[in-house]
Amino acid sequence: MQPVPLLIRDLSFRYPSGQLALNGVSVTIAAGESVAVIGPNGAGKSTLLLHLNGLLRGSGRIQVGDTELRRETLGAVRRQVGLVFQDPDDQLFLPTCLDDVAFGPLNEGATWEAAVQRSMQALAAVGMTEHANTPPHQLSIGQRKRVALATVLSMMPSLIAFDEPSAGLDPWARRQLIGIIRHLPQTRVVATHDLALALETCRRTILMDAGTIVADGPTAEILTDTDLLLSHRMEPPGYRPPAAS
Repeated sequence: MQPVPLLIRDLSFRYPSGQLALNGVSVTIAAGESVAVIGPNGAGKSTLLLHLNGLLRGSGRIQVGDTELRRETLGAVRRQVGLVFQDPDDQLFLPTCLDDVAFGPLNEGATWEAAVQRSMQALAAVGMTEHANTPPHQLSIGQRKRVALATVLSMMPSLIAFDEPSAGLDPWARRQLIGIIRHLPQTRVVATHDLALALETCRRTILMDAGTIVADGPTAEILTDTDLLLSHRMEPPGYRPPAAS
């Protein structure tokens, strides 16, 4: 696995209802870079992530490494891009954690022995080896989120996209996940409302609103621009609104 750059040019997408979810989004992310994507509900963050491995297809250009996303390259792109959903139960559906993590490698044709080896390495990377034979439904949400990440890591992707990784986590589980995200070698795209997490895991932040990119720069600068964030229905970490008169 080697981290790869991501290129998006003039990406637009409209849902069947007619709602314009992405409107001419263009961005370049370097190999190994960790980038936060923030914005209010409905900004287009999750829709953007779903385009990275072809789960949604809009107009425009997406290139992962040297591979441009097309119908004929869909499989190759999906082998490079791992998507970690907000709800881990969307990714965990088999009797044990090991079964879930090994599912991808087995589906790609790996032997059981090779799939187990890759799966145990992935579980070790997220601190969950002791739960390899545990049914996922017996785990806490924080543990399930780490196993869901392991299902992605077992596929050895070059780019990982996270959709609201800290949603629903208590402070301890959130702190564990932040540590894992910070030390991953892959290119990372982290869509989040958790601005403190963005500050700890990503040097660069993209602010989206109404399907467009409205700001792109160093995370520390974006997250201290109170007027910018408030104008797009976001609050900087530690913000206290003026007292009512």
